[in-house]
Amino acid sequence: MSLNSRTISIIAIVAVAVVCIVAAALILMNKENPNAVKYHLDGGEFVDDYPKRYDPGVVLEVPNPVKHGYVFHGWYTDDGFVNRFDGSTSGIEGALNLYAQWGDVKTGNWMMYDIYGTRDAGMESYVTEGMEKLWIGYYSESRGAYNVFGTGMVTIDYTELGKSGFKILMDSYWMPEMGSFKKVGQETIPTVEGDKVCDVMEVTIALGETWKYWVSDSLIPYKLVHYVSSADPGSVSETETIYTLREKGFEPYPTECKVDVIEGGGIKVSGNKGTYEIGSLILLTAEADKEKKFGGWYDGDMNLLGTEPTLKYEITGDMTIYALNDQRYDSELEPGTEVDLKDVLDTDADWFLIENDDTGDKARTDDGKFTFHEGGYFTVKAYVDEEVKKIFHVTVSGIVTRELSWNYDGHSYSLRLQMDYRDVEYARTYYSPDERRADRPDHVRDKTFVTMSYTDAHMAPYTEHAVDSLISSYRSSHGTVDEYDFLNFLLVFTQNIEYQEDAEYTGYDEYWKFPLETLYDQGGDCEDTSLLFLALAHECSDKLGFENRIALQILPQHAAAAVIISDMEGYDVNPYGFIFGETTATGYDLGDIPSKVRDEFLDKKYYSGLSATVEID
Repeated sequence: MSLNSRTISIIAIVAVAVVCIVAAALILMNKENPNAVKYHLDGGEFVDDYPKRYDPGVVLEVPNPVKHGYVFHGWYTDDGFVNRFDGSTSGIEGALNLYAQWGDVKTGNWMMYDIYGTRDAGMESYVTEGMEKLWIGYYSESRGAYNVFGTGMVTIDYTELGKSGFKILMDSYWMPEMGSFKKVGQETIPTVEGDKVCDVMEVTIALGETWKYWVSDSLIPYKLVHYVSSADPGSVSETETIYTLREKGFEPYPTECKVDVIEGGGIKVSGNKGTYEIGSLILLTAEADKEKKFGGWYDGDMNLLGTEPTLKYEITGDMTIYALNDQRYDSELEPGTEVDLKDVLDTDADWFLIENDDTGDKARTDDGKFTFHEGGYFTVKAYVDEEVKKIFHVTVSGIVTRELSWNYDGHSYSLRLQMDYRDVEYARTYYSPDERRADRPDHVRDKTFVTMSYTDAHMAPYTEHAVDSLISSYRSSHGTVDEYDFLNFLLVFTQNIEYQEDAEYTGYDEYWKFPLETLYDQGGDCEDTSLLFLALAHECSDKLGFENRIALQILPQHAAAAVIISDMEGYDVNPYGFIFGETTATGYDLGDIPSKVRDEFLDKKYYSGLSATVEID
């Protein structure tokens, strides 16, 4: 069948019209969207909404795409991946082309680094040196980061305190992928493989915290710098830690992970243990019996994972998860009497492991029968075969012995104390963690850390015994008791107590301890040793007839004692007439002021802020 001319004309007219409409639409689209963003994903895809256009001069925030088996390294404005796009649209005209760069997953690579770090934090300044091995684990596409496991050790030299220690490194954290880093320069640095031209990449983790990476062809960092600063008036500090690569290698990372869930007393967990594919989500639900309340989920290092009864967690490797109740201990026991842990803890098990949390001593019982011979705080793990099923905490009343030693004026001394752990536990739980910090502005609670040491029935007997022992020891070597020299004797005693940072030993940034706790722990930080000195000085002065005045000296980043003695001639005094007593750093006599805190102690302008002299009645 043939078409007539009229039909052909109509078809031609319609075709022309369609072409015109399409052309007009394209022109209109181009006119309405002149600043289009064109993505070249190279096989990747977006999982989140992404911008279709940009506004000139306005920072463009583009989400990271994903590509199975690859890691996103960043956006570039050219397909040669030379010009990295940092979000700035200034100077761009017309369509913006963005090219996604992908790299191989670094899971399984490990790096051994030499560590050198410094911290400038007033009297708590230190230098640290050591080594750490970082093993790159699971890559989480949702986080855009690797789970990194670190193990190693560093020594810590407190430059102002005259003390040293060490720290075992064993932690895990999320290391952002290069796609979230910003290139800030290029530098040639010496490495274990010779000089390398490295891109310097930087990422901000939080306010005042940054990481810098020096990376070359392998994208394995040859050098890292971790910088943390705090502008808080109460804790101004700058910490810089430098990691220098000394060795690298590869160790296959497991793709199947074992998850063990350990229940605390009175807690039942559903959906608990099993083997999971790495990166999968585990869903756990805890239920407490009527006598308990759920306290929280914790990882193997006792880091809090959550407090809600249901936990949804991304599996990054073999792990242990604890579901604990909200009580400090599950049972209170007496020493010297055999108990059946199966009955006491209401649990069945093949065997039990008992560990003293203070000393680290461990003991095993296969039938559940056990005798606690001394007081303390203990962790009890109940095993079925070789797997932990339940975990409990018990306190045991009874005597615990502590002994502290020091030298003064050419003589050696020791103080031996026997404490009933019930009294230690009383002090431990008297104030909540939130109450164990400076009580500004009136400092009423602050004083009680000293005064209760000689007025409270649970604490005063130990202070009195310590005071009697100290006076006797001093008299045995010096004969007569001189006020200044005896207070200096007490000062040196506290200076020789082990320095223990709150964050490391208590898990809190600030945690004041009663003197009884400091003596039991045989350690503490600046406020702990100051409170101990003041309690001892108060009682010693009463027994010896001294008419001195004492005070807790609070400074922006330090705490000390302040004293007024009978002969003040020749000493620098603060605006309230007190001389300085350094209770933490070694090598300072009564009246000596460390240079780091001299102005903060003497200058009146600081007392309108964080400095305070809190006199003890």
